[in-house]
Amino acid sequence: MSEKEADSLRGLLGGIEPAFHTSIENYYAFLCDSLSVGKSKPSPTAEEIKLDKLIPERLVGLEYSADFDYLERTLGDPDIQKKISINQAGFTARWEALNFIDGKRSITAIRDALSAEFSPVPITLEMVEQYLRILEKAGVVSIK
Repeated sequence: MSEKEADSLRGLLGGIEPAFHTSIENYYAFLCDSLSVGKSKPSPTAEEIKLDKLIPERLVGLEYSADFDYLERTLGDPDIQKKISINQAGFTARWEALNFIDGKRSITAIRDALSAEFSPVPITLEMVEQYLRILEKAGVVSIK
């Protein structure tokens, strides 16, 4: 999550954010103690850092999704749908990925949003990047 997104979330939470944050920290400490595990702060992976710099932007509107043969025709691959790993999470995950492409969110931020929405269904960074690269190859998005 970018600092701007974190600030936006803090603004939405207003006065409850400090209490909420403290509750989560206390629960985390309790879990670590009960499991005899040391507390640690997660840090982004090298892949997350790399893909957090890449911003997809739509070149074709959402109408491409209504054309079920678009990718097959454009890429000349009749089996492309079987190759898109995000399909494991269902068609709505692909639709939502497109909804999150706004020219501001990074690939990592899109994965985070999809993971939050579709939890507990796992949506990996690799799944999202693969799908967006396929869309880029088909001319639906550009990635900067």
